[in-house]
Amino acid sequence: PGKKGMFGAGIYFAANKKIARHKCTLKKYIVAAYVESVVDFGNSLILDSPNNKITLDYIKKYNCDSVMGGRKEGTDWEFVVYEPHRTNPEKMLRLKQRKNTIK
Repeated sequence: PGKKGMFGAGIYFAANKKIARHKCTLKKYIVAAYVESVVDFGNSLILDSPNNKITLDYIKKYNCDSVMGGRKEGTDWEFVVYEPHRTNPEKMLRLKQRKNTIK
């Protein structure tokens, strides 16, 4: 899982390829890519606003395994799992690449 995010440190997924492509960035990295995965979300806790303090222990209190939520109504949903075994990556697609500036 990641170290931080809109719904805590987790593994984040986009709803479709268009959104995944939009979220790919070259700000920090030389290559931007996304991974197509089969994800077992189990029972999802639905949230209508961000909470970056969410943990697996927190959602388990509600008998949930994942989070689905957004910043506000009308924005793209975030899908988050907190356990790597819930993901099954199938393929990685490279979208963008910039020249390596390290000499």
